[in-house]
Amino acid sequence: MIRLRTITLAAVSAFIATVTAAGCGSNGDSGFPDKDGDGKPDNDGTSGPGGDVTNGAGDSGIGPGANPGNVGDVANCASQTATSALGKANLITIFDSSGSMGNYTDNNNVYHPNQALRWDPVTKAMTTFFTDPKSAGLNASLQYFPLSDTCSVDGYAAPSVPRTALPNQLFATSLDIKDPDGGTPTKPALEGALKYARQVASANAKEKTVILLVTDGEPNSCSSDVGSVSEVAESAYKGDPRNSIPSIPVYVIGVGDETDPAKGGTFNQVAKSGGTNQAIHVKTGNAGQTSADLIKRLQDIRSSNLSCSFAIPPPPKGGTINYDAVRVNFTSSKNVASTVPYSEACTGNNGWHYDNKTSPKQIVLCTNSCKTIQDDPGGKINIAFDCKGTQADGGSGGVH
Repeated sequence: MIRLRTITLAAVSAFIATVTAAGCGSNGDSGFPDKDGDGKPDNDGTSGPGGDVTNGAGDSGIGPGANPGNVGDVANCASQTATSALGKANLITIFDSSGSMGNYTDNNNVYHPNQALRWDPVTKAMTTFFTDPKSAGLNASLQYFPLSDTCSVDGYAAPSVPRTALPNQLFATSLDIKDPDGGTPTKPALEGALKYARQVASANAKEKTVILLVTDGEPNSCSSDVGSVSEVAESAYKGDPRNSIPSIPVYVIGVGDETDPAKGGTFNQVAKSGGTNQAIHVKTGNAGQTSADLIKRLQDIRSSNLSCSFAIPPPPKGGTINYDAVRVNFTSSKNVASTVPYSEACTGNNGWHYDNKTSPKQIVLCTNSCKTIQDDPGGKINIAFDCKGTQADGGSGGVH
């Protein structure tokens, strides 16, 4: 009887265009091979950790990742079971509700009241994002600027919708009753968002926390300008490790021509200072396209901050994990089971690998495999860890 430790993890949905190996990309491939063309993922006994664990026959045990054979009775021989979710993240959102969001400016700088071209498509996109089941695993908060006490940092640090697990209708309700008005005090608004973000990060140290600034114009009140806002973003991203102040990246989404880098928009400076390289620009003029583009950008940010990595647990007392015999299996919401193959190089962006081959601390899903799991909120990941010196039932000595 093999000594195993099994972790069952609820697969969550997730948002991002450029990602790390622990995040997810936008490639539509399933991430699970179907070599025989039967429309189902293969359990093909891939050599390396993560080989087929349902075929009832262990391999010779030569080389890394020997297949330990049949572990169909894993629940009975597991020494301990724990439940966890994919890595969570907190999105602290500060949203420009200034008067210009409710107006469209033509080429002659003449203001035409028309919420249908900016405010409506932007709030529609944000509502869709905050209520999307695929946002599960993400927590978010929402605050607007300006407030009636325009320059109050503490006011902006008390969000209209505090940190709440997504999806949630509270954000839709808040956005629905809000109307655009006033100036653009971006500096105190971002300072308040940072103050709140640090509170959230301190209380949730194992979760990633980021700030999202959504705006349609240059800072113009409460001593705000692009330089001062960039300084706040830089402070957020740098943090202060000596005083346990975490790094908090700042994403910037610019709406309309005033924020377009190609037309002189300067928000790239804020994004770069905030550690996210460049601002994301969303065009206006076509409401449907504005909404669709913003949803895609928000999904990208979501995906890059929800993790597809899993901590390796400590072994049972007196045991030692055999890193050559770890199996990763996925069961879809339609109850279709498949084995996620081990792939140190993430060949084809499929499979899983260790964060560090010589001293592993986490199991990390490759891009396509991660996306497959994140896109199936009802699916489950099962990771089984063998202990050295044990052998699976039915195997031929594959684990020693």
